[in-house]
Amino acid sequence: MVVDKTGTLTLGKLRVSKVIPLGNFNEKEILELAGSVARASNHPLSRAISTYGTYTISYAEEYPGKGVKATVNDYNIVIGSKDFVGYNDNDLLCKANERCVYISINDKPAGIICLTEEVDEGIRRIVRELISKGYRIIIASGDSIERVKAIAEYLGIKEYHSSLKPDDKKKLVHNLRKKYGLVAMVGDGVNDIEALASADVGIAVGSLSVVANISNIVLTRGFYSLPFVIGFSKRYYKALILAIALALIVKLGTMMSGLMGLLPLWAIVGVGDDGSTLLSFLLIISLVLGYFRRD
Repeated sequence: MVVDKTGTLTLGKLRVSKVIPLGNFNEKEILELAGSVARASNHPLSRAISTYGTYTISYAEEYPGKGVKATVNDYNIVIGSKDFVGYNDNDLLCKANERCVYISINDKPAGIICLTEEVDEGIRRIVRELISKGYRIIIASGDSIERVKAIAEYLGIKEYHSSLKPDDKKKLVHNLRKKYGLVAMVGDGVNDIEALASADVGIAVGSLSVVANISNIVLTRGFYSLPFVIGFSKRYYKALILAIALALIVKLGTMMSGLMGLLPLWAIVGVGDDGSTLLSFLLIISLVLGYFRRD
């Protein structure tokens, strides 16, 4: 089973992991000032820290892809990338799997806010449950090796691939099909479309129409519902096999009884055809409903 990382295994959100003061401001002050400035930007990093903002901005200007310059309470504040803010070093203060927002106040380094991807504990439980049942889970992500490795280790996934383009994911699925046989692909974004289409079973997470249209299964409640869908599919498959076997037994029995003269023609037609179909249908319904009652 090949699984995309961002938005599938992770929540697609960032959270503040630590704040590193470098000047005269403490962690709380850095978060509140930087969070206030971040409100002027829609960048994912800015959205992650904007909730901490408590001050009113008198002036703000965003530089797309770089950062924001603003004035807050007579402080000239710049937040953004290292080069934009004017930092020369401090690379080792944040871990490799963390993303950094650099802050300067009145042209002096004030601090660094480190952020990591948010992973729900429930996802971790589900992944371990699937692995314990014998499923081989492989992460396929376009993110950096450090971030993918950190998520994989946290979730207990041994095999992972990073820095993949959409075509690379498709090739990975193709190679895994040749090596292992049946392969399922789980993804949520446009960059997963090719891999979803090339897998034996494409499983879309979310309701993005472009992704959902080419997938075999759509998980509107996210990755959390995957164990239920797998269990239900197995239950339905077993019910279908039992129903076919039951229909064949009933048909064979009525044919033999008819040849031996034990049943009239109307009974042979009724029981052997409509009767076997009805019994098979009832068997499938009872087994499927039994699964819903159990879960």
